[in-house]
Amino acid sequence: MFNTGENRYISSLWAVEKGKSSMRLFVILTVLSAVNGLLVTIPKREYEVNRGNSISLTCSFIPAKPDNNLVIITWTMEADQPEEPKIMIATYYSNPAQVDIKPSYKDRVDMVNNIPGGTSTLTLRQTTMQESRLWQCRVQIPGDDEGTLSAVTELVVLVGPSVPVVRVQGEAEYWANINLTCVSEEGSPTPTYNWKTYDVRNNPRQFPMKTTEKNGVLSLFNISMETSGFFICTAANKINSSSFNYTLTVMPPSMKIGSTLAIVGGVLAGLTVLGIVVYCCRSKRNKEKQKVVYGDPEVEFQDHPTVKVVTGYHDDISDGKPEGSLGLEEVDRDDRSVITDRSDGQKKSDDNRLDDQRDRYGVAAEIALTISVTDTVAAAIALTTHPCFAMVAAEIA
Repeated sequence: MFNTGENRYISSLWAVEKGKSSMRLFVILTVLSAVNGLLVTIPKREYEVNRGNSISLTCSFIPAKPDNNLVIITWTMEADQPEEPKIMIATYYSNPAQVDIKPSYKDRVDMVNNIPGGTSTLTLRQTTMQESRLWQCRVQIPGDDEGTLSAVTELVVLVGPSVPVVRVQGEAEYWANINLTCVSEEGSPTPTYNWKTYDVRNNPRQFPMKTTEKNGVLSLFNISMETSGFFICTAANKINSSSFNYTLTVMPPSMKIGSTLAIVGGVLAGLTVLGIVVYCCRSKRNKEKQKVVYGDPEVEFQDHPTVKVVTGYHDDISDGKPEGSLGLEEVDRDDRSVITDRSDGQKKSDDNRLDDQRDRYGVAAEIALTISVTDTVAAAIALTTHPCFAMVAAEIA
């Protein structure tokens, strides 16, 4: 261990040596500048700043001769396309001293210049992704146009990745090959992507065999029902990270919504036909039971006319019959009136039952018409081939 005095002595020697080194470097650069012309440098090859913060870019220059009547310093940034001219942000003129700043950057850019010290500093405020690109400092001195007239640095505006977007390439069906792509629309520097997977019970698991992962693209081969589950993609850079959970459901081939609806419609049509057939058969049984209970209507004939006994007073009796006498009066009527009355009653009862059956058949037909055209035609064909349909049609006719 050195004592305090020794430490001070060593520090002094180190400062002297450092000063000598800096002086030597300055002398060397001055000599080189005098020999080769103007020398422009930027001490850092890359600057980093979080989006929305401020950053200062510094440019140093050593002219071939110390005294110059005019010095022009220009800060530009790279255009969106390499073939396009650079975008001029700020320009300084030493004689007369003035600074011109691009109108769209007047509120966000400051430029400070020290001509004797050979420095120029450009300060950017509220940085955006638009400024994340190459920047150039260029010095122009009349009569000093040889040497290194400009220097370039890169400004990296740091932005955490946005929530990635996951898409499926291919059909998620049994035995198919698909790709899951994961891309963040925003992120600087460019984020890296990582995949994890969980089964339907949310338990972590390994990827199936032959699975590949590259630049956010997860390739799955020969997928099956066991492949279904949760696939989580995480995008990350030095600023932040964000994730997206994608649910993958692997279905049997051609198991689409349209085919599923067709199957449901076919089942409903079959149930409707079955219901109509059962109703027809039950109607037939009910009719047979009615025949057994009531039997066929009987026709009764009478050989003698109906006679009724009338009594009355003399005033009530006509045609010379004595008062208070009993008399027989033949009632003229059609012998078939009784039969006719009974037949009419039976006929009305049968008509009422037939009308009720027609109403029920109409309801069944209206239900069948609500099914799709294809299923209705199939139901009609199945119904007309059933024996009960012939019986019902005969009754309605």
